[in-house]
Amino acid sequence: MLAAKIVGAWVGDSGIVTDTGSGHGPDFRIDYEDGRLGLGEVGWYEDPEVRSMWAAIHRQSTPQIIELPPGSGHWSADLSEGCSIRNLVRDLPKFVEELIAAGMSTSLDPVKDFDGRIYRLAAELGISEVRLFDPAGPDGATYFPPGDGGWIPDDPNIIVDWIEMVIADENYQDTTQKLLKLPTDERHVFLVTGSSRSTAVNHRLETVGDLPPERSPALPEGITHIWIMSLYRFVPAHAAVWSASAGWKVVLIPEDEK
Repeated sequence: MLAAKIVGAWVGDSGIVTDTGSGHGPDFRIDYEDGRLGLGEVGWYEDPEVRSMWAAIHRQSTPQIIELPPGSGHWSADLSEGCSIRNLVRDLPKFVEELIAAGMSTSLDPVKDFDGRIYRLAAELGISEVRLFDPAGPDGATYFPPGDGGWIPDDPNIIVDWIEMVIADENYQDTTQKLLKLPTDERHVFLVTGSSRSTAVNHRLETVGDLPPERSPALPEGITHIWIMSLYRFVPAHAAVWSASAGWKVVLIPEDEK
């Protein structure tokens, strides 16, 4: 398990990390040289609807790309949760043709869409916005499920905000509660960003090696360490770990796991 390898790189010679994820207990354990014990749980923070959308996307012959009629140019589309990918692939070319015929370069043009018809068609397709990206570009549309767009702030502490949101999520309580019931010296929660991630958080995690967070997260009493790693990893790739004793540290992901 990747989490155990990353924790092992952090522990180094001060202990042994064992992957115990195949059993019914914690996902990994740390046996320190000085006799202390650490236990850890790994969790992917997922949005069921968005995860279902991604599964449908990867069943397509050209994931995230829809061919458009010649001369259409290149468009981009932001999707709403619950959008039917099958219907989108089938109907988006006709929708873009209607936009072009109406002289529109976006599905949210209140001046040219004065009666709201285009907007209603977009809503029926599960589209929050379609825009012309490059009139001279390759004829096609690139589409993005929820969570792939948005403003990217400079503040790396947005990672901490995201951690606190995940830990407080009622659907995620079993991860921390399982650890809190176990007698141990350290309790590690290892978060991997899943389909509920935002672009802002993911970008900050991609660059966490250069700019780690500074603020301490608010965690349930008894959780001693919080780990965070991006679902999408680039070279050099890092995970980040916080503890009350050391604050935020970054850990280089082992070379063979990047």
